Amino acid sequence: MMSSTKKRSRWGCDNAGSSLVSLPTAITVAMTSEQIEAYILHVRIEEITQKLLNDDIIPANQDRRSLSPDSRYDAVGRRINTRHQRHRQRLEDERHSLICTAISIISVKEFPEITSSVSSSVLADAA
Repeated sequence: MMSSTKKRSRWGCDNAGSSLVSLPTAITVAMTSEQIEAYILHVRIEEITQKLLNDDIIPANQDRRSLSPDSRYDAVGRRINTRHQRHRQRLEDERHSLICTAISIISVKEFPEITSSVSSSVLADAA
């Protein structure tokens, strides 16, 4: 009987921190608590953005899967609440709330490239 767990690859890197190439993971400069909080927000937003871009959405821990909700279908008959779509929506919602928090904390006018889940009115209200 085949196991549903994914076999570990010796070629790929399983370390989640190594996927954040653009951000240093070790803080070597003295920072205030506000700067550390802003950096943590920035790292988490970047992590979620990279997961969404790479379509690496479903968590690796498959042992703790919960029961699926009742199936919902669109007008064509395609299922619209698959596990992949639910996890994607959860990540987009978390990213949206982190961006809104970061807007109130960080006074920089630059926002992440992918702000499809953040409406322009929210950005205008926060600025």
